[in-house]
Amino acid sequence: MQQFVEQLGGRRKASEIAVPDGPDGNDKPRKVRAQQDKFCRLAVAGAKLSLGSATRIRQHDACLMHTIIVPSQHPVTLAMSNAGREYNAARLRNKGNKMSASPHLFAWSAAILAAMTLPSLTSTDKSVLEQHAAATSSPEQLAEHVFVSRCSPAYVQGTYKLSFSVSEPLKPVLQSLFRVLGSEGGDIKHGIPPRSSHERTVTKLLQELGEWAPSASSTEA
Repeated sequence: MQQFVEQLGGRRKASEIAVPDGPDGNDKPRKVRAQQDKFCRLAVAGAKLSLGSATRIRQHDACLMHTIIVPSQHPVTLAMSNAGREYNAARLRNKGNKMSASPHLFAWSAAILAAMTLPSLTSTDKSVLEQHAAATSSPEQLAEHVFVSRCSPAYVQGTYKLSFSVSEPLKPVLQSLFRVLGSEGGDIKHGIPPRSSHERTVTKLLQELGEWAPSASSTEA
């Protein structure tokens, strides 16, 4: 056996070579099965870790993010979407060079300008938005105040989710924006966001493997 190992150029001892269990030699070597078992346990541990991280992220979003669901054809939605497309087009034209500002800043500016044209805007909220717009000569000025400003398709077809996170000085502006969006049918969201489709899929697979059971104190849907 030792000569055979040396002929193959192996550096391991003969005792380290995995030997099949079955007499017919068809069973997988024990070491291969042990390695597969480690991979399975690693996959389960990674799945559990991802679910825990996803839960904490949604909890943080509930504390830091302000979200409203609006129709996909609403002027504010269209303005934010167009701002994102224009930003990406400009980045392609610059051939990957670093842009002067984050896309969130342009999306925020577009949302404010679009909201200022809405007919349901009250005089008080219009004044707040106009003062903010007048004090902002370029999106770059908002770098320390607008952290998140994005729009993405919502679960219900034909609707978009607008999400914002801003500094305290900009909270009154955000409140004015949400008031006008709410008056036009926007659905302001509160509390922890629901689980994503991927979270539900991972949870279901873990349950089928007998590796996951909901906590008695869990408030997840």
